[in-house]
Amino acid sequence: MIHSTAPVTAADFEELLREGERWLDLASGRLVRLEPPDELHGNVVYNLAKAIAAHLRRNSEVLACFDVGLHLRRGPDTIHCPAISCFQTPGRFGEVEKLVTDTPPSLVVEVGSTPDRRESLSDRLADYRAAGVPAIWVVDTVTRHVHQHLPEGLPRMLKPQDTLTGEPVLPGFAMPVAQLFADPPWVGR
Repeated sequence: MIHSTAPVTAADFEELLREGERWLDLASGRLVRLEPPDELHGNVVYNLAKAIAAHLRRNSEVLACFDVGLHLRRGPDTIHCPAISCFQTPGRFGEVEKLVTDTPPSLVVEVGSTPDRRESLSDRLADYRAAGVPAIWVVDTVTRHVHQHLPEGLPRMLKPQDTLTGEPVLPGFAMPVAQLFADPPWVGR
């Protein structure tokens, strides 16, 4: 994890994304360069995205976006780019073209796949909660667990034999946790 020393604004951060930079966060005005995600991170995002997309074909009020910067705090700016963000929005494509959005999502999916991502999870969760994100799923690629932080009750830890459900944001969504970590169909060909 590499931190910048000069203050970085949300506009500076968005320009870096526009220039093609990836795996960045902005934490209280400090640029944070994260390690590139590993293969298992990619498997989790692929498998979850595929399952969410199939589910969303039946629900026109939720939009899934990938690696969109969430502008969570100003003065100094904080922006996180989780793997997946789901927005409840009547305009289906409102957030798709944005690199950074001020719109709070209804669900954030973080993948704790590299040491720096795992180390920063508690701060990221606190930032999402402070910004009013009601549901957060943290996929742990080391333990192969999913930690669901929902609006009501204590966080739930789901193990590979459990089923990940989408309530309250994705009602009716269900996926075996073990399936998150499966190799895509093209692996081994």
